[in-house]
Amino acid sequence: MLATLSSNGIGEYLLFGAFAFIVFLLILLFRNPRLLGKWALSGGIGCFALWGVNALSTFTGIGVGINLWTTGIAVILGFPGVAGLLILRVCLHL
Repeated sequence: MLATLSSNGIGEYLLFGAFAFIVFLLILLFRNPRLLGKWALSGGIGCFALWGVNALSTFTGIGVGINLWTTGIAVILGFPGVAGLLILRVCLHL
């Protein structure tokens, strides 16, 4: 069966999985509205941390570029996500 799947078929499965995950998160958030506030606060702290890292990059020499992926990580994972981006940047010398 895997041999018959084209790249379009796999992409459709990934798209369906992402859609199902988003629906699951929305159901979870509507069932527990306090979770939405915590998630928003964590995302705000993550974005502020990403901004702070880039503001201090002129002094430290270590910065993380602001783009769709890094901002998404900062919003979803918060401060630990930004710390993970910094660790990856230092360890992999990107």
